[in-house]
Formats: sequence, C-alpha cells, structure tokens
Amino acid sequence: MTILLRVTDPVPLTVELVRVDSPDGAWDTLAIEVNDGRAGAVVVATDRRRTAFVRQWRPLAQRHLWELPRGFAATSTERAAPESPVETAVRELREETGVVGHHADHLGTIWADSGLLRTPVHVVHVQVPEGAPSLPGAEVDACAWWTADDVRRAIRRGELCDALSLAALALASAMD
Repeated sequence: MTILLRVTDPVPLTVELVRVDSPDGAWDTLAIEVNDGRAGAVVVATDRRRTAFVRQWRPLAQRHLWELPRGFAATSTERAAPESPVETAVRELREETGVVGHHADHLGTIWADSGLLRTPVHVVHVQVPEGAPSLPGAEVDACAWWTADDVRRAIRRGELCDALSLAALALASAMD
C-alpha cells in the first residue's frame, strides 16, 4: 500500500488517497481511507420485544434516516482509559436516547466499508428495561421502539436503509 496523499489538518482526522497492490501484483486500485483511529459501535438495544431506533439528519444522504444508535469510541482527551466497544455502545445509547441498559454483550464485528474505513464497527446488544422511555438527545431528532414487524415494514418502505443498521440487525438475528 502506497500513500499518495495525506490530509490531517485542521481536524484530528486522517484522509488518505492510497494505491493498493494485490498480493500477486496483478492489479492495483485507488482507495480513500478515512481514519481517526477510533472504532465504532452500533447498538441493538432491545426490551425483549422491541428494538430502539433513532432518526437523524444525514447530510450526505440529504435526508433524515432511521438507524440503530451508534457512534465512535471516546477520544483520549475525553477519558483517561481507552473505551471498550461495550462501553461505547452503552454511552451512545444513553446519549442518543436517554436509555440506560442493564446488560450488554458484544455480538461481533463488521466492516462498514472495507475499502474506505480502516477501523471495525462493533455490534453490541444492550438489554434495556421493558417500557423504558426514550427521549432524543442532542444528536438525534426522534427515537422509536419498533417490533420485528415494524422493522420489516420500514425496510420494505425504504425507511430503514442504513447499511450499518441492516448489517447489525442481520448479525444480531444470526446470533439468536
């Protein structure tokens, strides 16, 4: 892999244009990697029969999207010790919905875009009390609790089309 261009200012984020050669040297491609070194976490928060979703504006999609709560691990300036994927998920759930989970399990790891992002995204299941109220935090516009039928309807209607959420739901379903 050869770095052709690296931009690191003015924010603590690295954007690189790289040339990647195949192991046998038969081909190469250009990829853009975006990385600030922090892994992400997607939260599958359930109260036994419903799953928590948040709606927020996504500028690149130019629309509001319904998604599972998610975010990146806290930076070293935000906390002294590195944040685990489970800690990230529990914090993101609380920040985005106000809900505090009482049991969390790391389900697995997915790659959001293996050609663009260098860090994995951890999928974490968080059990929450049944009937837990949710209030949208500053980062989201709305919160909702959906049954499995609601999720299927939202997918069919194109209301739930975020790839990270769909991949996390597939992983969670496979782990049942």
